[in-house]
Amino acid sequence: MKSKDPLVSIIIVNYNGRRFLKECFNSLKNISYPNYEILFVDNASTDGSIAFIKQNYPQTKIIRNRKNLGFTIANNNASYMAKGKYLFFLNNDTKVDPKVLSRSVEKMEEDPTVGICACKIMTYDGKSQFHAGTGLDIYGYPVVGRKIFYAEGSSLMIRKVLFHRLGGFDPKYFMFHEDIDLAWRTWLMNYQVVPIPEAIIYHMHGGSAGGAVVGGRYVSTLFRRYLSERNNIRTILKNYSLKTLATVLPRYILINLCEIFLFLVTLQFKAVLCYLKAYYWNMTNLRDTIERRREIRQIRQISDRELVKRMHKGSGKFLVFKETGIPRFK
Repeated sequence: MKSKDPLVSIIIVNYNGRRFLKECFNSLKNISYPNYEILFVDNASTDGSIAFIKQNYPQTKIIRNRKNLGFTIANNNASYMAKGKYLFFLNNDTKVDPKVLSRSVEKMEEDPTVGICACKIMTYDGKSQFHAGTGLDIYGYPVVGRKIFYAEGSSLMIRKVLFHRLGGFDPKYFMFHEDIDLAWRTWLMNYQVVPIPEAIIYHMHGGSAGGAVVGGRYVSTLFRRYLSERNNIRTILKNYSLKTLATVLPRYILINLCEIFLFLVTLQFKAVLCYLKAYYWNMTNLRDTIERRREIRQIRQISDRELVKRMHKGSGKFLVFKETGIPRFK
């Protein structure tokens, strides 16, 4: 180990993911970077996950939560126990390439304006690529194949100092869209989110949370749709200036109304309920959202005009609809 190799803290949040752990941790054994620690955060699993890690990977630091705190709070809490200069958040349903840390650290060490590094994410079998960082439309929806805006939370590296200055992941999110919100605030602080094509992970997309294209049709869960819509509304309410919000929010609501109509005509009434619950949650949490807006305004370094240059001006949902049709939920 070279003296210049800063410590990296790998943080893995787990909830009944025992079936993924062997592949994930065996791949971590082959990492070429010499200076890292692993923090395994268990959200009250009942499938023997902790016992498996204790028996097979005794060098791992285990954080045992008494209840399921979700992805955001569990990662935030672990970040304060981490000793590394860099935090590497990793899903349990992944395998990593040996160079995944070395390439990311190298980029961050040479360029202090880089706040987050995005891995190249391959399918679990390695036969095809999902993306190396993801674009975003002006409504906060992912768009693949556009300018990189955020790194997927399944595998992102961030400077620990920056993560804490940003306040970490929004604890209100539980899971989903927390990575978009984190990257959004990173850009507002005038740091970059950059792809690292040599930092490869293999992800069982939707393995731990649901949501994948099956037979050309996007199939997800009602739980995922509810949290995604709920958190996305909060993201744009928090992070846009009032002037931009006055333009974007009415069109965002119109897109939601179109979706609701499609779900009504396809008799997916529970999907409609997800949207109603998402808006109700945001109304009841509006005071907290306004407080977070004030905090973000204090750290903002760039204008929305600069930020929007990195976004797709159309609707990412419309692009997905053209490709896969009306989503189905289970």
